[in-house]
Amino acid sequence: MNQLMQVALAVGLLWMIPEGVLAQIADSSPAQVVAPDSRPAVQAAGKWLRYFDRGRLEECWERGSVEFQRQLPKERWIESMRELRGVYGPPSRRKLRSTTFSPGRDPSKGQSVFVIEYDSRFPEAENRVEQVLVALENGEWRVVGYSLR
Repeated sequence: MNQLMQVALAVGLLWMIPEGVLAQIADSSPAQVVAPDSRPAVQAAGKWLRYFDRGRLEECWERGSVEFQRQLPKERWIESMRELRGVYGPPSRRKLRSTTFSPGRDPSKGQSVFVIEYDSRFPEAENRVEQVLVALENGEWRVVGYSLR
């Protein structure tokens, strides 16, 4: 895949992360908040990725957060992810790279998220980074965004 197509795909995928979540990550100040245990968030991201890898895209969308669903109509999500999988295929390898907690600016309004990154290898593109954003919603960690770069 040429570099121009890679950049276009990466930019195109950024819309899949809700605007409010991106702004929150950029404006957060983690020194003020103690991060919760990341293991449940990582487990939720891993479970969601297993559905994604198996092509169970409707279930991925349904397991996303309310904000994720509000920002991305189900049909658009499925169409975009089918295109992505058509280019890359499922990963042949995925390894946890990092887990970063990003607290909401205002806990009563903002949504705190874990930004979970994986070093991934695909049949058609080696050495990519998958990023899954996971937020606590009604006591359950749910995906609020996904990107591949």
